[in-house]
Amino acid sequence: MVMSVVAVLHGFERWLGISVLNYFFGIKDGSIILTGVLYLIVFAVGVVPIYFPTILQGYPRPRKLVPSPLNKAANQTSDLKFGLDEGEIKKKLEGLSQKRSYLAAEFNVSKCARELEMPEHHLSYFINQYYGLSFTAYKNKLRMEHAKKLMQNGFLQNNSMEALAGECGFGNRSSFSKAFKSSEDLSPSEYILEIRKNS
Repeated sequence: MVMSVVAVLHGFERWLGISVLNYFFGIKDGSIILTGVLYLIVFAVGVVPIYFPTILQGYPRPRKLVPSPLNKAANQTSDLKFGLDEGEIKKKLEGLSQKRSYLAAEFNVSKCARELEMPEHHLSYFINQYYGLSFTAYKNKLRMEHAKKLMQNGFLQNNSMEALAGECGFGNRSSFSKAFKSSEDLSPSEYILEIRKNS
């Protein structure tokens, strides 16, 4: 607002060929003062947001609550965007889980969104808000639950780790082991040892 007023005054000075401050207030060299004030305002507008970025983002900033992974009951988020029907999407995801579509090697957010008949970004947003996970982390969580069940049922007694990786939708043993360790904080071998200790 101040910058607009100063800019208009400066424009009148140039147009009329007079010094507005000198004309109204008797200040000599008012044009220089007006120009200096204008430059200071422009400088402040450019520099202040660098040192005080919250000015651009609004204050106070709202806090984002992240729900616990795979636990919606404890953290209700009723403010889903895009007009998403929480119950319907959850039901579709459970159906997909029962069909074990997530075990397909080529299963990704695009394929999942097609099966659920919804846009990819809506699906990613829902999984992030509802489970607090990215789509990949959500998919790997489901795959790891399946892998743990297979290991507990003795799948590795007659099959290799490579076969287990393939059964869980991974292209090779190393990507499976990396995802398992990331999800469970144990390598598959360490998890098998834990099972043997407890049985």
